Amino acid sequence: MFGYVRPAVPELRVREHELYKAAYCGLCRGLGVRYGFAARCLLAYDLVFLELLLRRDAPKTAVRRCPLSLRRRRCLDCGDASPSATVILAYLKLRDDARDERFPKNLAARLALTALSGAYKKAKRDAPEFASRAENLLRELSEAECGGGPLDAAADKFALILSAAVPRSVADGEKRILETLLYHAGRWIYLTDAVDDFAEDARRGRFNILAAKLGAEYDRERVKLTLEASLAIARSSLELLTETEYSPVLRNILYLGLPNVQELVFAGRYSAKPRLRMTAERGG
Repeated sequence: MFGYVRPAVPELRVREHELYKAAYCGLCRGLGVRYGFAARCLLAYDLVFLELLLRRDAPKTAVRRCPLSLRRRRCLDCGDASPSATVILAYLKLRDDARDERFPKNLAARLALTALSGAYKKAKRDAPEFASRAENLLRELSEAECGGGPLDAAADKFALILSAAVPRSVADGEKRILETLLYHAGRWIYLTDAVDDFAEDARRGRFNILAAKLGAEYDRERVKLTLEASLAIARSSLELLTETEYSPVLRNILYLGLPNVQELVFAGRYSAKPRLRMTAERGG
């Protein structure tokens, strides 16, 4: 995934920060246990947010030894939806990268696809409906990006992928709320990523949805307004959900973390993606 959905760590209380780190380490462990060591490399902050959002049980943690740092860390028992969604989304994104780039630029993506093929097959068996929905929507996303429609036609397809991660087992009332929240979180991620990559894409001659739909001199304030609109709906949706022990962390992410990331992205100073694991293990 992308790594934009992260908390404002200085604003978290100690208990909340420990819970977030336990969720991060728990999801990492869950990926390793279910899908093999290579799957741990797919972990990003976006999926930790998904894990916390979908949980309704009280936190259950255990101390485990991290195979990467060799330190003992507290891990939250991982749910069922997030690990499979992590593998499916990451694999499909790698597959698109391998198709879009030419050799040798796509070599890393092709090697990663080979290493993760077994994990992807297992994740598809674990979540067949989500895998099928994600594949269809990614195909529609590619068509929307290449077609002549508006910007939001493409953002809509990506947003629907994330909203499809809500399990069918969730009660209907909360399911609709969760789908709305994740839809607008996904829309925010897609457009923020396009802003973040805009300069580099222009320099390398790569496709960028903002340049394709709005032109090389796109209206930044217009994009900020639409991002703020999605954040507002995501926050309103969160407040409609039943309160859980994870709610304070989720509020921190939506009310403080995402605006901080957005500000850094528009200023051209957001560069956390290559350092996701190191940053999280140091606690921020």
